[in-house]
Amino acid sequence: MFETTQEQKDKYLNKMRGIRTNVTEMAPKINSILVAYGAEFYRKTKGEYTDSYFSQIREKAEEDIRITARDKFTEVIDSLNQEKENYNDQCFEKKTTTDPTELNFVGKELELMDREELKEFFELNFLDKNMVRLFDIEIKRRSKSNDTMAQSEVAMLQAYKNEFAINDIVIQKYEQCIKEMIGARSVSSSTIFFPEYDEYDKMSARSVTIAELFNFIHAKSAWGIPNKADVNILGLVK
Repeated sequence: MFETTQEQKDKYLNKMRGIRTNVTEMAPKINSILVAYGAEFYRKTKGEYTDSYFSQIREKAEEDIRITARDKFTEVIDSLNQEKENYNDQCFEKKTTTDPTELNFVGKELELMDREELKEFFELNFLDKNMVRLFDIEIKRRSKSNDTMAQSEVAMLQAYKNEFAINDIVIQKYEQCIKEMIGARSVSSSTIFFPEYDEYDKMSARSVTIAELFNFIHAKSAWGIPNKADVNILGLVK
């Protein structure tokens, strides 16, 4: 019933693919953090810093890496959510029924509907702000019932509404990509993920742990201040 053109689908899928590649923009920033830390590590090996002072330098570098990763994933997630909303707004016609007589009539009809009829009503009217409001009012009315079965139906209808999504491949791919980015962000306190996708938008998870990053820069800095050109964390990702 709600169908977009192939041109619209391709446009927004290409936007999604462009946005998710922005994750790699965190790599140069993390490289710079590691190079600066490596210089301090070298000075530590020369006896210029106490262990206590250097531990603070290490802690700050680790936190800077975590913040860089979290911020980048958040930026990508926000952009994906925004484009998904743009797709909804531009490709699916939204409306708002304002005729009070019609709204009053529909409200009375909802009181007589069973669970399956209410679900069908929501599916047909989920793009209409006032119709959805009537649906919510009816759910709230039924929630006040003392009938156990009615309470059970209310819970199922509310769950149905919360989980409802347009059966559209573009929205499905956006939601899957957003879910993957949220997952990658959630572990960024210890592991930095660089999601990669094939031609079918299937993700492969390539990553490097923060511990591995510091082992790498320690080795680079053991005998001298590291050269910026020699530090690229993408080469460590596996």
